[in-house]
Amino acid sequence: MFVGRKKELEVLKKYVDGPSGAFLLYGKRRVGKTALIKESLKNHSFLYFQCYENSLEFNLLQFENALIYFGVIKERINATSFSQIFYILNLLNKPLYIVIDEYCYLSTYTDSKIIDSDFQNVCDNYLTNIHLILCGSQIRIMSSLLNEGNPLYGRIHHSLLLEELNYVEASYFYPNKDLYNKVAFYSIFGGSPFVLKEIDPSLSLKENIMNTFLTIDNDVFNYANKILFTDLSPALSIKELCSFLKNGKNTLTEIETGLGVQKNGNMFKRLKTLIEMGLLDKTNPINKLDNPKLSTYELKDNAIRFFYTFVYSNISLLEVINKDTIYDNYIANTINKFISFRFEEQVRQYYSLLSLSGKRNDIINIGRYHYNDKVNRKNGEFDVALKLSNNTYDIVEVKYYKPDHLLTKIEMFKEKEQVKRITELDVNSVHFLSISGYEKKDESCIDPNDLYSFDF
Repeated sequence: MFVGRKKELEVLKKYVDGPSGAFLLYGKRRVGKTALIKESLKNHSFLYFQCYENSLEFNLLQFENALIYFGVIKERINATSFSQIFYILNLLNKPLYIVIDEYCYLSTYTDSKIIDSDFQNVCDNYLTNIHLILCGSQIRIMSSLLNEGNPLYGRIHHSLLLEELNYVEASYFYPNKDLYNKVAFYSIFGGSPFVLKEIDPSLSLKENIMNTFLTIDNDVFNYANKILFTDLSPALSIKELCSFLKNGKNTLTEIETGLGVQKNGNMFKRLKTLIEMGLLDKTNPINKLDNPKLSTYELKDNAIRFFYTFVYSNISLLEVINKDTIYDNYIANTINKFISFRFEEQVRQYYSLLSLSGKRNDIINIGRYHYNDKVNRKNGEFDVALKLSNNTYDIVEVKYYKPDHLLTKIEMFKEKEQVKRITELDVNSVHFLSISGYEKKDESCIDPNDLYSFDF
């Protein structure tokens, strides 16, 4: 099932229907790159070739085999470079659409500069009639092709970093769930189409968790446990880090202390690598963007968050205890707290969508707000804050209460008074977004149905 991706599809279709040349599409594993390519090329014949983690000679041989199999060429070229093959393809003088996936594998056994220089030659001379899409899941390597100094710099005129589906697009995989469950499903399964396709929308949240995260041979279990980590060096100790971070956000010092590693700069380098690979997020409060002490790191993928919060430490139990018991004893009691943290991120996404759609042009930043009220000797954070063009802030209090718990007037009054007492904060207004609704709605209350008012 192909859902969402309207903007991304528009970008790729514009390239496909336009002049020949090179396009770079990259994103983490299982984010839907191949599905997007197939959807954009569904009205065209195209050759799809996935590179092997093998020698250049082996990849050239297999690429020629694919060209022969699909009838593009009749006999082997015995090429020693891709530019030799594309020289022949260019002479055919007919439109060709070629996808080379996992491009970064070509440099597994060959110097990347040799590979990139070879494709520089291809882009400069042999794409007269060819649309070439270079695709890959190693974000750091693929994005470096766009950097000045790389042989391919300036040769790739179209590029797209494919991110996970947002919470609205993800909900198309469970369209008949109510708001309460839509928030929960996205909080746990995230926005990877590979994970979302494993959801059975006719089943409850608990049943879906048991059928996926608590089933060792399920694709979701394997996705969270190892698929995303196959490109990482064991030295990164990624599973240990994920198990420490879980559903929280921590500073570099907290991570180093928690993992018991030396504070010598190595952990900072490892975290930087994981950010470049799309596995971690590093954020600062929007009012303290230049303060490195307040920089926090957190897992970017909701499915991985859930796995390392609830499943990873209990993997051994999956072989000896039934899933119902594991869910009831190790997940049920704290799952709502987990979802409530993830709901805050969905609300930040909501305001981002409002801004991108032109409905809130007054918002100039979205994120957390850190305060240190020296007068009242209090410090803390607001998890959803909007910085406005007049340099004031809107604070949004987010509540993921159970369906029978309406947000009361007294709760809203107390929250507003707490905000007022923070002397450093120039507040424009305080709003509330309660997934279960309100005891009595006023102008500060946001209709939770507005979260899903976008069409993707």
